[in-house]
Amino acid sequence: MHRVPEEFTGHVSAFVSLGDEIAWSGGRGRADNDLYRYVPGADESELLYLNTARDSSLTSVVGSTAGYAFTDERWVDGEPHGWRLWLLNAPGADPLLLDQSTDDRLIAPTIAMNERWIAWEVVHGSYENPVNELHVASTADPMASTTLLSYPGRDMYMQFPGLWADELWYGIADNDWNALTEKPRVEMIDLSNQTSAPAVFGADRRAFMPAPGGDVVAWKSGGTDELAALNSGVLTLYWRATGEVEELPVPGRETAAARISYPSVGNRFVAWWDDIGQRFYVYDRVERQFRRLAEYDWTGEERVTKPSLSGDLLVYTHYLSDGERYLEWCVLPR
Repeated sequence: MHRVPEEFTGHVSAFVSLGDEIAWSGGRGRADNDLYRYVPGADESELLYLNTARDSSLTSVVGSTAGYAFTDERWVDGEPHGWRLWLLNAPGADPLLLDQSTDDRLIAPTIAMNERWIAWEVVHGSYENPVNELHVASTADPMASTTLLSYPGRDMYMQFPGLWADELWYGIADNDWNALTEKPRVEMIDLSNQTSAPAVFGADRRAFMPAPGGDVVAWKSGGTDELAALNSGVLTLYWRATGEVEELPVPGRETAAARISYPSVGNRFVAWWDDIGQRFYVYDRVERQFRRLAEYDWTGEERVTKPSLSGDLLVYTHYLSDGERYLEWCVLPR
């Protein structure tokens, strides 16, 4: 386990593993919210983007060899004041504005990026009449985006796009406001043939939050239709070669087995956000078993949150106490 140099991690809003580097938003203190990267083994971090709009906070970041995409959310006098989606092609460059809010009360998009594509799920329209859309743009021509899907936001919503080569995966849920139910599933669009119908996965298991990889696609599943699609669930793997869908309750008390969200897939392992931060596991796809990286006193404050895995690089926040936390990383075996 290693620690990112602490000079610019006094405050971290969002972070992500990009396989060979770590990108995050934050800075020395809470008033700072700039974009940084760190290459494991280097002595220092690098400033990617200086956010001069101090009324905004960079709340999500993704990236690839083609650059970095991030959202900023603006606040004025404690009230939301809209969001913007940016693409940074190179450190220190002027970012390109890809999208922005149409109503200050609407939530910011969820985003994904690889070397070929930038994708985002977004709510446009107005707060009273929202429209949920799925957009994609080529990294070679990022200002020419395509709207792949569009639904009335009160009836259906999409979130958490994930990219693998030319595949765009995302979660989608049907809302029934009369019955107060949600029915989520996972879908995939082949971006090399964007007119084809989406492929559907996991509707019978309430699949959501897909994380695509080369041999598997991970998602969280489970629960009843009265539960929100955002609730934690069971780690589930879709094995591409066989079509097998495997639910893998994380070790621990049976009643706490359905406790994962936001999975991420690396070269060999799968990581996730665990509701029980004192237990730090990953799943080994070669050995087909869980691996425990750490376990802390259940009555204490030490815990791990928000693991992000790409390639072999795992990044996470390590809390030693409520006031002492660090951005840490490790390289998992191949």
